Amino acid sequence: MSLSESYDACMQQKGLPLLGDIFSQKSLTEILEVFEEIDQALEGAGGKEITFTALPAAATAAGATLSPATLEVVGVLAGAAADLVAFFYMTSAANCLSLAIVKNALVAELDAAPDGTFKEQVEAQAEGVA
Repeated sequence: MSLSESYDACMQQKGLPLLGDIFSQKSLTEILEVFEEIDQALEGAGGKEITFTALPAAATAAGATLSPATLEVVGVLAGAAADLVAFFYMTSAANCLSLAIVKNALVAELDAAPDGTFKEQVEAQAEGVA
């Protein structure tokens, strides 16, 4: 399971919009840059109640410019849930991204382990973990 698939699995369990289509084409660094830009825009706009629909205008009013990559993510999130509070989503995103990073690192390490029935059981269980 890729990083973007693991991220989406976690966010899906929370009932939040998914970004796998976008994130599957980005490196971890690019994903972190997008989330950092969103976080800075929220901080600059001074509100924890700002929705993704309102974020571009709030960021501009606060003097921030959102990159095309960030605008793409914000647009997807606004389209999926127009009234979604960005701060709430970002809190869940940090949690799910950290879980996805750890899971993918450990799965990669598991791939190098000797094959066997127990390894197959562990891999099957790992697939069910977001």
